[in-house]
Amino acid sequence: MKIYIMNNVNVKLHLYQRKLLQKMAVRERSRFNELLIEGLESEHMNYHLKQLMEVGFVVKEDIYYVMTDEGKDYSNLLDEERDIVEKQPKISVIIRGVRKNKQGEMEHLLNK
Repeated sequence: MKIYIMNNVNVKLHLYQRKLLQKMAVRERSRFNELLIEGLESEHMNYHLKQLMEVGFVVKEDIYYVMTDEGKDYSNLLDEERDIVEKQPKISVIIRGVRKNKQGEMEHLLNK
């Protein structure tokens, strides 16, 4: 079991939980039988789905399991090959518009 820190909260995910998130990442919503992992009993898989629901990464809507925004963010950070969570860079853009108004004065528009 690996421990990841996300938004200053420790998130412990089992290998099967990470596999479930990978399967859910390619679908908008999934039925239980669509998420089955080979060699894993349904009771065992149900346990791991409930763990993902407790962490807030998955919700159940009617008969479907849906990944939450937090789950999607987390799955986007997963690097399956190295088995780590990557840090995403922060991107900022500053736009500075300048124009002369009708009176001939310079006007500045700043937006971040």
